[in-house]
Amino acid sequence: MNTGGPEPTGEKRFSEEIPDGRQPQRFELQPAVIPPPTYWPMVLAFAASIMLLGLVTSYFFTAAGFPLLVLALYHWIKEMR
Repeated sequence: MNTGGPEPTGEKRFSEEIPDGRQPQRFELQPAVIPPPTYWPMVLAFAASIMLLGLVTSYFFTAAGFPLLVLALYHWIKEMR
């Protein structure tokens, strides 16, 4: 079906110049840096849950969850460095 517009002449290639005369830049692709899997975020969430449970029930749970939260946060940050 003809739309009445000009016929396409082909695709532009990277070796062709940009209309204002510059050459296109080429970039080297770098692999993504993905941190290794760890259990510390799950431990941190568990500790936060224990602390919130302590606010509702007994401060004993808050006192037990706080050191666990600090420990999990410390180890998670240590693994990310």
